Amino acid sequence: MMKKYMLKKNKKLLPWYYLNDLDKPMNINIVVSRYNENLDWINNKLFNKYFITCYNKGINNKFNINSPHEIIKLNNVGKCDHTYLYHIVNNYDNLSDYIIFLPGSNNAPYKLRKSRNLINHIEYYKKLVNIGSITEINIKNKFYNFTRNSYLTTDKDNKELNADSKIRISDIRPFGKWYEHHFDNLNVNFHTWWGIFATTREIIHKRPKEFYQKLLDELSDSVNPEVGHYIERAWFAILYSDECEFIDYIYDTV
Repeated sequence: MMKKYMLKKNKKLLPWYYLNDLDKPMNINIVVSRYNENLDWINNKLFNKYFITCYNKGINNKFNINSPHEIIKLNNVGKCDHTYLYHIVNNYDNLSDYIIFLPGSNNAPYKLRKSRNLINHIEYYKKLVNIGSITEINIKNKFYNFTRNSYLTTDKDNKELNADSKIRISDIRPFGKWYEHHFDNLNVNFHTWWGIFATTREIIHKRPKEFYQKLLDELSDSVNPEVGHYIERAWFAILYSDECEFIDYIYDTV
């Protein structure tokens, strides 16, 4: 039987606003998926000392990034999960040691708190940490009957450009059947919300690039695909590894 992701009880949680100024920053690439959001947050402490890869899916460039960065234009499909998979596929052989994925809407206070804390923990322990929800049962069973028939973006700036809630229904549904199709009975009891998480090059390379490409293809034909909501729940099946510290974050709920 596959080992479950488990929280290591002996780890001390850092204060939410702990700032750890390392003498030598880690090899971290922050990947941002942006549509029409305000990116001023990206120039603040913690975020601004790492290289930023910003994928812009919007129709404007109304943002500034002061730290070293690259801006890549993408078609507006698949939400942030498409962006993250696109980055993995197109940089598979040239990834940083650590990759932190963040949505452009990270300016929301609750997202900003979580993402800052994520970076704090990775820097402090000098290892991979993720913050989310540890569940009593496999996520396949927890979300087995989940479907999504409509979805309206929660970010006010994004609503200015697209307030359409129409969704592209998944070819395989509900979530549990989709999960079985891709992961069989892989036992994972950790998930995270809001598109805020981290991984490593080594974990990504545990699966072939073709695996990620297949998932990317499921997100590439719609602005608002149901599969994106499935992938959001399944990121730690996609990036399966025991080489990570998992922190149960009580505010990571919907």
